[in-house]
Amino acid sequence: MNYLALDIGTKFTGICLYLEGICIPYKRISTDNLDRSLFKIIEENQIEKIIIGIPLNMKGEETIMSKYIRKFSQSISSLNDMEIIFVNELLTSKDAEKTLKNREGIQNIKEKIDPVAACLIMENYLDEKKN
Repeated sequence: MNYLALDIGTKFTGICLYLEGICIPYKRISTDNLDRSLFKIIEENQIEKIIIGIPLNMKGEETIMSKYIRKFSQSISSLNDMEIIFVNELLTSKDAEKTLKNREGIQNIKEKIDPVAACLIMENYLDEKKN
C-alpha cells in the first residue's frame, strides 16, 4: 500500500510519501496550493490512504489548530474519495527540527522541517497500526 502523510500548517504543508514500505520526506508546499498539488501526487504515486497530523495538547484534547486542520481537510477536493486517518502530531515539528540540527551539513533546515515532521506523523501511524 502507498500512503501519504501531511503536516498541515497555515502557511506551509509538509508531505511524506510511504511507498513500498519506505518513508520519503517528499516536499514542502504552500498550503494555499495544497489541493492542486495533492491531486497530482495522489495520482502519480497511486496513494490509497492519507494520514494527517492533528495537534493535540498535552492532555490529548483538540486545539484551535486541530479544528482548523479538520475543517481544512474537508475542503480539499483531492481527498474526497480517500481514506483519511488523523494522527496526533504533538511535537513532531520540534522533533523534526532537533533531528535535522543533529545532522552535520544540513542547509535550508527550515524548508526540510515540514516534510520530516510529516514522516514522523507517518511513523506514528505505522507504529499505532502495528500495536
